[in-house]
Amino acid sequence: MTTAIYSNRVADKYKVEFLTGLQEDGSTDIEFYLKSGILFAKGYIRIVYGDHGPYIEFAKENIKIELVSKFNNVIDYDELPDDKFYYYWLKPKDNDLKVYLQLKPVTDLPNAPKRADGKKSDYNRQEGYADYKRGFFYVSPYDLTKQETK
Repeated sequence: MTTAIYSNRVADKYKVEFLTGLQEDGSTDIEFYLKSGILFAKGYIRIVYGDHGPYIEFAKENIKIELVSKFNNVIDYDELPDDKFYYYWLKPKDNDLKVYLQLKPVTDLPNAPKRADGKKSDYNRQEGYADYKRGFFYVSPYDLTKQETK
């Protein structure tokens, strides 16, 4: 099922597919690398198109590098808290890549935070601004390089 259900999200989908070659449905045959050449993940679940922009969705098993909290949170991946926060901001050690570990969905948030690219993000969506899932990791598709392993 696609998450590119509004014109702004469809535009993001075309851009992602054109610039990265990534398809919305996930794959087990793609490796993702940090700009420094270090393996970040193998495979992905899907690309989520929301009003904050496109994000690659990874399961914990896809991530092949140690992640640390940007704000020194202690993270128990087996028992994520029901927290006042929507996500933990993680990053690989010695790297500034933004990795979001989703703690709860954003179905109660009709508007996304301001986008870094300056595009509109306030659409007052009744269903929330994106389909992020608890326990999954999210990274911008423009912040990683990819290589197919087939």
